[in-house]
Amino acid sequence: NPNVESDRPNILIILDNTANWNTPFTSEIAALQAVFGSVVDDRYNVGLMLFTETGAGNSSNPCASAFPGVGNAGGDGGYVRTHIRQMTSTNRTKITCTINNLNKNNDKSNGGKAGLTFSEAHRYLTGGQSVSGGPPVSSYSNHKAKSDPEAFVSGSARYKSLPNGCARTFIIYISNGPVQDNTADTNTAAAALTAAGGSTAAITLSPNGSQSGVADEWARFLYANRQIISYTIDVLPITNGQGPGWTAMLRSIATQGRGRYFAATSTTTL
Repeated sequence: NPNVESDRPNILIILDNTANWNTPFTSEIAALQAVFGSVVDDRYNVGLMLFTETGAGNSSNPCASAFPGVGNAGGDGGYVRTHIRQMTSTNRTKITCTINNLNKNNDKSNGGKAGLTFSEAHRYLTGGQSVSGGPPVSSYSNHKAKSDPEAFVSGSARYKSLPNGCARTFIIYISNGPVQDNTADTNTAAAALTAAGGSTAAITLSPNGSQSGVADEWARFLYANRQIISYTIDVLPITNGQGPGWTAMLRSIATQGRGRYFAATSTTTL
């Protein structure tokens, strides 16, 4: 029932905005436009998370008030570009505007951090304290210029609690290629997982090129702890180098998160 807040499923789209998105960018944006134009309606609550950026990026925001000139500070991971909202006609227009105005250069991440981003997604979806994606207010040490201020409790860097009812919560991770967290990132994400009460027992990947990452261990915890289901979309999967190992990671995220893995092998299948 779209009129009952706790009955609407919450969907968080995590969009890979690293340099990997250069090739599929136009087709990917068109696919998202189509989804919000004809598939998503007021039966769903939907939001958008991106990998963190460096610098100030765009100085203007055609979808709302201007981005504050505070730049970006604090650690890497994810930030909430648009808060999860019911997809009424008005809110669907807002998120579509954001998608329409994404720029593959100005909105490009300084480097994807999958483990850290799933860690931040957990904080966001459970009403926790932000770490990588703070409010767009310079007084916070983790401020991000393009974070949606409506994602936070007023006067705080803590995320708002989402409706806690019978409906499920989903993560849809749209990946544009290998995201290899460095050792420090992985250690930080693993420590956060332990602190949250999760297990860091390694999930075996084959091939094992992305074995060291903990995004799939986070997906396992998200489902076990909060029944948050994770789906992955492997856009133009790479079949050599780091590609097969990364595909194994995406498959593992979906398996551990009780979702599904999808491969978009061409821009037309997006």
